[in-house]
Amino acid sequence: MIQTNTTLYYGPACTPLGLFQMSCPTIDKASHSPSLSNVDVVSYRGEELYDVNSSYVINGQRLTYTIGFTNDTIICVSPLYDGYALCPVHPVFPAIGIPTPSASALNASTGLRLDLELSSSTEGINVTVGVYNTLDKVNNVTSASDWAIYSNSLNDICGNQVAAFAVYQGNYGAGNFTTGSPLAMDNVHGGAVCPQLSPSVVYSFSPDSGVASIPGGRFASGPSSMNVTLTYTTSGYTTCSVGTLSFRPSDASGLWECAQNDAYKFNPFPPGTYTVVGLDQWGDVAILHFVVAGL
Repeated sequence: MIQTNTTLYYGPACTPLGLFQMSCPTIDKASHSPSLSNVDVVSYRGEELYDVNSSYVINGQRLTYTIGFTNDTIICVSPLYDGYALCPVHPVFPAIGIPTPSASALNASTGLRLDLELSSSTEGINVTVGVYNTLDKVNNVTSASDWAIYSNSLNDICGNQVAAFAVYQGNYGAGNFTTGSPLAMDNVHGGAVCPQLSPSVVYSFSPDSGVASIPGGRFASGPSSMNVTLTYTTSGYTTCSVGTLSFRPSDASGLWECAQNDAYKFNPFPPGTYTVVGLDQWGDVAILHFVVAGL
């Protein structure tokens, strides 16, 4: 979806009428007629199209079609009609505002910097969180368990167990985000239960880099190197259709669960302010916000 609620005038407003060989009313620029409102602009196979839902009475029956068209040509129709290509479904995502796109927290004792970045796309909010070695030499850092909140309830914690994030509905800061409840996005019901790192694992960070190597252990069958930057895209969160979603720890990780296994419900972000908290296992925290506008 590129744009919503557009109004077309004159010739382009009549293009959908050609689907049923209907004639266009006489153009009257004084009254801006004909016109067609509630038109969306969408991307379709590499080009921009107008997209509208139109109802027509055919043989006494009212039918509604989604029509994709240019200024003078019908490109697709849904449901299928008269040999035209089928129009895809174009979900409408609300506008997302990001007051500040990036934040970081430097840990002077480890030489590591926690970075958090936000951006938006037609798929929702993109969260990037990672740990970067600010030293110009190899930096060997011993693992810790100093997460600011319960680590197993974080999103993407299984990605590398170094950095992760949580999203809260509301406007929180460093002094009060622990009083809120993170939204459930990852490890919901059938999510993976990630293994626990062996005690006292040493991360060997490359100079000026977000790449670290670790020895073999429960996290990996042998020595491995990994980028400790994660990117996650989401447009909402999960709740229970019946009852309340609860977090059940299970060894090194846990699952968000509903009392009824089939009662999970995905919820697009409703309008409002949201807080994104980036965290790492050494206790560092970076905070950003995004605002979802009403449609």
